[in-house]
Amino acid sequence: MRNFWVLLLILFCNFIYSQKIVPLEEKYEYVYTGDMSMPYYLKDVNNLLDKFTGEWEFTDATHYLKIKFYKIEGINESYRPKVTYDEIRSFILYKEKVGSTWTTIYDTYPSTYTIADLNNQNFNDGYGINGNSIDTRDINKLYLNYYEPIPPCTVMITTAFNLTYINTGLTPQLQWNVGNKYVASGNTKPCSSSTINPPQAFKIPNQLTLTKL
Repeated sequence: MRNFWVLLLILFCNFIYSQKIVPLEEKYEYVYTGDMSMPYYLKDVNNLLDKFTGEWEFTDATHYLKIKFYKIEGINESYRPKVTYDEIRSFILYKEKVGSTWTTIYDTYPSTYTIADLNNQNFNDGYGINGNSIDTRDINKLYLNYYEPIPPCTVMITTAFNLTYINTGLTPQLQWNVGNKYVASGNTKPCSSSTINPPQAFKIPNQLTLTKL
């Protein structure tokens, strides 16, 4: 009988502390209507983020952008211990043509990395283009946090940003849409809030069409 009650207690604890799986496309519905006291996992159950992953490129006469989007699963954060989630992260290479010379403005690609790195939640964990908000009305639209790489000790500004996946049977494309600056979001390391530089203007064009490489 004692073993029975021990087993029952274990099953009860597992029930209490088990995570609820919430599909990414139901993220906001759950945040507004779900039981937020329970641990939950914002999981890409239906692999909706996968279409956005890989390397994408845009170029015209004076701008060049290459970006790699990749998905990390099962991220845990110390300041939100009840929440686990999947999300998109990125590296970018952005150049501008000055006269007849291409100049690198941003390059956040690491010199080397492995598949294990891309699956490590602490790799490339910081400021950049990242997130996991699927549009509930259009699963081909993804809303992300948008920051451009800036020097240390500079105020970070974020903005409305979304990607729309398009596949008409040819090479897949992404429509890139950046809104206006609208909120300061801390500052880059290592400086404290008392020793920061002013915000820096965004440099990448607001509207682009990227083609998958």
